[in-house]
Amino acid sequence: MLAIRSEGFGGDFRSGYEDAFKVIMDLMEPRREVRKGTINIIGAREGPSYTEWIQDLDEIKRLVGAIGATINGVLCGGCTVEEIRRAASAEINASWCYDWGQKLGDLMEERFGVPYARNGQPYGLKATEEWVMGVATPLGLEERARDVIQQETASVERELDLLRSCFEGKTALIEIAEFPGPIRALSLASMAEEFGAHPIVINIHPYTIKERMPSIKFLLSRGQNPEVILTRGIFSLGTFRASSDTQTEVEAIAKRYDNAIYVGTPLRQPGVPQINMTTQTGFPQYGYSGIRNMARLIHSSMANASRPRSRLFREVLYGGESSG
Repeated sequence: MLAIRSEGFGGDFRSGYEDAFKVIMDLMEPRREVRKGTINIIGAREGPSYTEWIQDLDEIKRLVGAIGATINGVLCGGCTVEEIRRAASAEINASWCYDWGQKLGDLMEERFGVPYARNGQPYGLKATEEWVMGVATPLGLEERARDVIQQETASVERELDLLRSCFEGKTALIEIAEFPGPIRALSLASMAEEFGAHPIVINIHPYTIKERMPSIKFLLSRGQNPEVILTRGIFSLGTFRASSDTQTEVEAIAKRYDNAIYVGTPLRQPGVPQINMTTQTGFPQYGYSGIRNMARLIHSSMANASRPRSRLFREVLYGGESSG
């Protein structure tokens, strides 16, 4: 039996996961023999409710198999005790999400000497190529990985052209909500910039930056540094009025730009073309399959931008005081 402090007032959601990862490491056997071509996918938070989208994991598994590597286990998203025990014998670790994987990756590298492929989330073409090569290079699979990248890129040329045409010259307003969270929002900002948009991230809370400082520094080192806007509503958490205030403020932000598109929750009504990031048909968002889905989502958004939103739905969400 493994014991973990979880009294509810001695830490937060994030530190609880990191404490659990530390305890789980005690189950791992020493790194006596390296299993060539084998990797661990680390930083998984799969449970009774969605915290990460497993369809993204499916795309990661597909790409890992395509370059000729084998996954030992997904730590800890449905893995077995045996996969945990032999985890230190994998050739490298790679993240499902760098933000959640980096602590376990650093700890396993320090204790067992398992190299950690430090890569961000594979949103868009550039980040996907970096993720694939970041895994393939330590395994000596660069040549096969380049072939995979070439073939996969050719298969999404139409979608890449569509993404460029839809994002080019736009202002992409990416709001942090239940989804996308802070790190995904920054990854989306990088993708929007890759396709020609000016990204603005709305409501990345200072507390979030403090608790995710290693990941933020990592992203900054890779050239990610989008403009950030905070609304007053985010500092009044826990009240219905905060949600209403944020809706009004997001509308006002959108009106500042004559070419804005909104990327985020469908619960928001910003008054500009809106990409619904939570539709069940929009996953995976990682990798080349993600490029196809993102192109379809943004095409639908632009094609239906003139359709009115429900006034009743708006009143249910924000009450009757929100400007319309």
